[in-house]
Amino acid sequence: MCKKIVLVFFLWCFLLPVFSQDIYTVSTKNIKAKIPSTLWGLFFEDINRGADGGLYGEMVENRSFDFPKPMTAWDEWPSQRLRDGIFVVTNQITSNDVNPKYLSVNLQPTDTVGLINTGFDEGMAFTKDLPYSLTLRYRQTMPGVHIRAILLNAMNRSLAEVSITPSNKNGWQEQQIHLVSKDNAAKGKLL
Repeated sequence: MCKKIVLVFFLWCFLLPVFSQDIYTVSTKNIKAKIPSTLWGLFFEDINRGADGGLYGEMVENRSFDFPKPMTAWDEWPSQRLRDGIFVVTNQITSNDVNPKYLSVNLQPTDTVGLINTGFDEGMAFTKDLPYSLTLRYRQTMPGVHIRAILLNAMNRSLAEVSITPSNKNGWQEQQIHLVSKDNAAKGKLL
């Protein structure tokens, strides 16, 4: 009796996977439709931001501070420990429902600080003589702030630099700047 139970159990374990799987047969010799020679293409599925940095149009990672950790991809400059409270991500803004987060930069008159973003994967790729656009959306509460945007190569050498003085108008302002790279860089960053 014990041998029969073991034999039935063995057969059941063996046959169960056979009955539970679908079988697909592909016949490469059976042509269903003619494909024109002018038709070519590529299918690409972006899994876990796998395309970011290659096919993704934006080069700045976490440009809107929307990642679960809002400062992901951003490093403070200079790299030594800055005082607390200079950079604060705020998650409430009534003027833009689609993009509710923004970065507050709280400066004292002697502060010179910055943020570095290396983009996705191993860095931003810059091409010599190609212009790169950067849109800044800001609100200045006190006059006298100066902003510099710098494209750096892997050795932290400047490839392009633009300085702006933000508008003193009330409310949110938007300004687009263009940086033209002086050289190629495979692993660049934005300061």
